[in-house]
Amino acid sequence: MYPIALDLRGRTVVVAGGGTVAARKLRGLREAGGRVIVVAPWACEEVRSAAERGEIELRERAFEPADLEGALVAFAATDDAAVNAEVVAEARARGILVNDASGANSSVVAARP
Repeated sequence: MYPIALDLRGRTVVVAGGGTVAARKLRGLREAGGRVIVVAPWACEEVRSAAERGEIELRERAFEPADLEGALVAFAATDDAAVNAEVVAEARARGILVNDASGANSSVVAARP
């Protein structure tokens, strides 16, 4: 693995998942100036509050591949391995950097080969 620093100011970042892992991710993404879109059928209080304050966009529904349009980077942070795999596959197909944040052993950052 090689660490990477990204200038996210004004760039779209998609986080699939609305739980505590997603909440932890969005804190840093917002601090870096990213335009964060969270896609999840359910969101924890921290994610919901950030949306109510206008800090992020919350799409309360299941992930759809079109959610990745215009994204620089995506995070798969759901508790559903199949959804995380779909996010990773769809991001790779579009050449979008992607991180599978669902577990230490499944973390991957990749773009289209």
